[in-house]
Amino acid sequence: MARKTIDQQISDASVAINNGISNVDISRALAVYGYDENKMQQGRNLLAEVQSLQSKQKLEYGEKIASTDNLHDAREASNKLYIPQVKLARIAFSKDRGMSESLQINGRRKESFASWISQASTFYTNILASPSSIDAMAQFNITVEKLQEGQQLVEEVAKALAVQKKETGEAQQSTENRNVKLDELNEWYSDYITVAQIALEDSPQYMEMLGIITPN
Repeated sequence: MARKTIDQQISDASVAINNGISNVDISRALAVYGYDENKMQQGRNLLAEVQSLQSKQKLEYGEKIASTDNLHDAREASNKLYIPQVKLARIAFSKDRGMSESLQINGRRKESFASWISQASTFYTNILASPSSIDAMAQFNITVEKLQEGQQLVEEVAKALAVQKKETGEAQQSTENRNVKLDELNEWYSDYITVAQIALEDSPQYMEMLGIITPN
């Protein structure tokens, strides 16, 4: 049997708890076995906490996805300046191995965001610190302002990565928080259903109201 989704687990608990409280006959039958008003309120409180944490978890994961999209968009925007400037720098410094190494313009661009940011930041920091390098790029109409613009776009990627890391951590924490409380609810619910089957053994219609389906 396929494992129930978290939303289905919450829904099942909601039906069982709320109908167990709202139906007078069920409530009385349950109270005989210790599931009185206080005990049922305990279950309802757990349910409310899980519902709130589930909503928060979905919100946090939505924010994580949005931050990841923003990160990709930021690097794409940066690459529109950075990659052409790297290609031109390879021409400008084709006979200067030292500067080529200083600017890290040889080879493929790094794939991971952290490594890409390091590589691109090194390029702009070192080229802007060298007047002769700036002059060499000027032959291609790459001005200081254009290099500074490229540097700023790389900084935007770095900021976007920091936000994405933050949102990822918050999403993971929200999942852990929800799971801990969901385990508490499921434990309470499991005991509750077992007791309800005893209390309502002769009333299958009431068990069905709690989501307990008895075989024909």
